[in-house]
Amino acid sequence: MVEVIVILAMGGVIVAVSVGVASLVIYLFGKDGTD
Repeated sequence: MVEVIVILAMGGVIVAVSVGVASLVIYLFGKDGTD
């Protein structure tokens, strides 16, 4: 059970980081486009 929790936690962190990076890239491109 511990291994499953660790895997899910790592997966959640990876997803969170990916979403954050994607949001940052979209924000920068959007800002660059409007300017």
